[in-house]
Amino acid sequence: MIPFKASQIKEEGILHLSMEGEIQATCDFPILNLDGIKKLDLDIGKVTYINSGGIRNWIVWIVELNKNYPHVDFVFQQIPPIIISQISNIDSFIPKKSKIKSVYIPFFCDHCGASASRLFEPQQYFEAAKSKTEIIAAMSDMSCPKCTKPMEIDAFPDKYLTCLERHRSN
Repeated sequence: MIPFKASQIKEEGILHLSMEGEIQATCDFPILNLDGIKKLDLDIGKVTYINSGGIRNWIVWIVELNKNYPHVDFVFQQIPPIIISQISNIDSFIPKKSKIKSVYIPFFCDHCGASASRLFEPQQYFEAAKSKTEIIAAMSDMSCPKCTKPMEIDAFPDKYLTCLERHRSN
């Protein structure tokens, strides 16, 4: 078990919040004062696990934050696959107006059995007005770090793209 931790840094209207570890029913999310904050920048790249109690705990926390601070922009970055699944399946998992800056995409190598992930920042593809097919091709392009052969995306690219389009970062 990797204990849940959160750390924060404030700078000129932005609160950077980094989270890591396992999100469970027993984890304590930070109590945040967002007065004077325009943007909450959530880096959740080191979250390793979430269970049903953790999902419930997260939703209560995020809904309350959004209700108490409707003027704050929520920006998520380095979202791991386990959280993308929740965002895609549960409408209230992140506020509707949230922006997604980057996600980790999981890959698997059919040749040597290795697995890896890479950070994908979709904004450059949206700005270039690429087609859905081109964006999925860019998302799915990775060479194996072990054998250098092409890897297969170990997720549903359409699910990722739909989520990214819904929460486009500007």
